[in-house]
Amino acid sequence: MNDILRPFLVLTLRRTGGTSLVRLMSALSAFPTVQHEPLNPGRLWGDIATRFAQTGDHIALRRDLSEVLRGWPNIKHCFDIADPAVTEALLDACVARGYRVVLLLREDDASRIRSLFLAMATGAWGSDRAAEVFPKIAAGEIALAPVDLAQVRRRFFVDRAAIAEVEGLLAKRRIPHVRLTHEAVYARDGDMAQRAADLLAWLGVDAAPGHPAIRRFAAGTGQKSASVMDYLPNRTDFDAVLAELRAS
Repeated sequence: MNDILRPFLVLTLRRTGGTSLVRLMSALSAFPTVQHEPLNPGRLWGDIATRFAQTGDHIALRRDLSEVLRGWPNIKHCFDIADPAVTEALLDACVARGYRVVLLLREDDASRIRSLFLAMATGAWGSDRAAEVFPKIAAGEIALAPVDLAQVRRRFFVDRAAIAEVEGLLAKRRIPHVRLTHEAVYARDGDMAQRAADLLAWLGVDAAPGHPAIRRFAAGTGQKSASVMDYLPNRTDFDAVLAELRAS
């Protein structure tokens, strides 16, 4: 493998902007990109995680992961819905093959939780689906159910523990990586394209901020899931819980 060009592993959580970022990185990478979150049940490598859940066989897990990495595929992995042992084994397997590792988080994790539970409530996990569903919600054709506030609190603290575990793993293993935040990556401050170009350069990709793929990335508007907040029956209570979590 080229000493500069490297495949990548993006470690992130749902609703952190990983899909758009990985789409950009994949468009200019010299390596193939597999289905996002391939170890989730029902996805490309879901059987690997399922077998591990059934057997607890760490040796087989690492052997299976080593096998699927033979083609140097780029990977986006959401560790908030993965067994920590699977995340650890995937990270180790990727590092052994010289992958670049990106940790993508969100500074305001309460905002991520809001987006996550709005996606659950609306069924809109992407921009295309949001464009279809959100107008129907606004028109009263689709009524949203109340958000389960106990689950909101639980998810926030479970995810906080998962973040701490992954950060601790990276530190303990002394694994070189880039730590990005949603707020920095997607800041509309005029430097978004340059930051994207800098990240690509770290992957060994020489692309100017004016590259068409980078321009498309910087011009994206996102899903804007907060626009349907007013249609939640318990919006006020949801806001209060989010404020409580943000202050915790």
